[in-house]
Amino acid sequence: MTMRSTSSVLVAAALAALAALAFAPVGAQAAQVTVTVTDAAGGAAINKAVVAVVMGNTITAGGITLPNGTWSAHTPDAERAFVVVAKKLYAPQAKRVALSGQVSVSFALVKFGSEDFNRLGRIVGFVRNAAGEPIPNATLVLVKEGGTPVGVARSQTPTGVYELGWYPPGRYTVVATANGHNPVTRQGQQIKAGESLWLDIELAPR
Repeated sequence: MTMRSTSSVLVAAALAALAALAFAPVGAQAAQVTVTVTDAAGGAAINKAVVAVVMGNTITAGGITLPNGTWSAHTPDAERAFVVVAKKLYAPQAKRVALSGQVSVSFALVKFGSEDFNRLGRIVGFVRNAAGEPIPNATLVLVKEGGTPVGVARSQTPTGVYELGWYPPGRYTVVATANGHNPVTRQGQQIKAGESLWLDIELAPR
């Protein structure tokens, strides 16, 4: 590995750590969660998969995986939480976990087939502030009826656009948060097969 590539990995790791740390509530007893994301077909690490830790309708940590397919963060202890992972062109996954001490969670993501896009739907839009300015790197979690998180997305830099795709038809709740902003919950979002639902999210500063 060259000095330049080593430096790039270190910078990426530092940015991922800072982003994850910003979600953790101050003063809470914290578990350390380490997530590993790979391609189910070949076992290769998946870089820049979006990860979130969710308790109820609260996102307690979020970020993206490093080039080695891992992501790590501190998050409050909980008997019942979910780790949600998504990557474009792969079917998203979620796992229920108990958070205490050191917790490791592994995901092997499966790529969508071309026929999947006809039976599934998605939610897309922008994350902006009250002035209409884009908010990049916001974390958005999709929660199905009954309260189980099933997907996650991250708004892009610099546009603030996001995509929560692809999911079975039904009614969902979208939860969004970003560093320095209050979280927002948008209930009753209807996903339909083969269609895209447009949903813009506005976040207010703390």
